[in-house]
Amino acid sequence: MYKVKDLPSAEKPRERLIDKGPESLSDSELLAIILRSGFKDMNVFDISRNLVNEYGLKKLFELQFTSLKKIKGIGNSKACEIIAISEIGRRIKNGHNDSPYINYPKDAVALCTELQSKDKEHLIGLYLNTRHKVIEKVLLSIGNLDSSIVDPKEIYKHALRLNAHGVILLHNHPSGDHRPSDEDINITKLIKRAGLLLNVKLIDHIILGAEGFSSIKDIIKDEN
Repeated sequence: MYKVKDLPSAEKPRERLIDKGPESLSDSELLAIILRSGFKDMNVFDISRNLVNEYGLKKLFELQFTSLKKIKGIGNSKACEIIAISEIGRRIKNGHNDSPYINYPKDAVALCTELQSKDKEHLIGLYLNTRHKVIEKVLLSIGNLDSSIVDPKEIYKHALRLNAHGVILLHNHPSGDHRPSDEDINITKLIKRAGLLLNVKLIDHIILGAEGFSSIKDIIKDEN
């Protein structure tokens, strides 16, 4: 089994990237640069080639940590690197660094599309200033969304820390059905009342399903 260090410089992915640019490398070669090393019975090129053949880059970079860890040759370090690069790409795509404005529910959904592929419920808070510009996006909880898990203090402590004017909550239904349940509506009312005491506005609570989303704000618009 050959090792990367044994290859001529002209055939090493990093040297080729520097000399000819990233577009000159194949998908598996780019992945090999990220993974850096193989293990006893398989070099990094073989690992990368197998991963690309089996998953393709898009699916590979959508895998969660536990799924990545099950792949031979992917330990904690390599799994974290893949997830970190995936997250950076997602943030760039969604304009994370541009601090977007939220004018409609669809604007908030566009920043959290990753929720649609999660197999557990995730609750995210988008914290906004007075002009509805995103200050920060925060993952608030993972697990079944019910009143015993969702803590308004956890939601609003970030609002106070960021001096936010308001917050938009988004969570997914792994079942794929984006219609709000009675529990969703009751939790939203509870959170909204807590925000009134702190002078922080709950702007909306949006539920994402496999093929769409629902906004709860109109359902509870008369709730005080």
